This record gives sequence, C-alpha cells and structure tokens, in this order.
Amino acid sequence: EAKGLAGAAVIGSVMKNFRISPPEKIGNVKVLKTIDYNEDEVYDAEGSSYVLPRSNVLQYILEDGSKVTVRPSGTEPKIKFYFASTSTSREQTIIKIDAMEKDLIPGVNQFIDDNIS
Repeated sequence: EAKGLAGAAVIGSVMKNFRISPPEKIGNVKVLKTIDYNEDEVYDAEGSSYVLPRSNVLQYILEDGSKVTVRPSGTEPKIKFYFASTSTSREQTIIKIDAMEKDLIPGVNQFIDDNIS
C-alpha cells in the first residue's frame, strides 16, 4: 500500500493514464463519451452553455446508458469507482455492474502494482 506522497503520485498516475488512454469498452459495452470534469463544458437544449466546476473526475457514458465515474478520494490514498446501470430486472442490472467492475478494476490494480516502486 502506498501512502502519503507516494500514494498521491500513484493516484495521479492512474488518473493521467485514464485521460491519455480512456477505455474503448467497459464490461464489453462501448464507451460513447468521456466527460472530464477538469475541462468539460455542458450545453443545454436552449443552446446556452456553462462550464462545470473543475474537479479531478472522469465519467464514461456507455452505449447502453450505463455510467462509470472515476475520482480520487479526497481523504485517503484511493481511487473511487462509481458504477451506474439499469436493466429489465435487478438481477440483470447487477450482472451488468459486475461485468463493468470485473473488466475495469483488475487492469487498474495491475497498473498500480506496476507503478509502485
């Protein structure tokens, strides 16, 4: 486990890697859009726009409407992942979220293992 400055550096590397190489698919579902809350501008239906408050958060919008949000913890040397999805049943939604988690988390853990010296 990396704590303090080493932990912050690893977390920064993970976030940088997600920005440089965003996933094309998560849980075998195509990523349609990546929202980077450090840079994103939102456009509403009336044609006006606003800039989101800057935050070290990435969100992936998937082809089936699912969302995966990634952000560093504000209090611990951790990266947090939030998975959101819907389906025709609770069981199918759980299956979709499990597939997203199983697809994404092992690669992140391997990246962290490779970058902690």
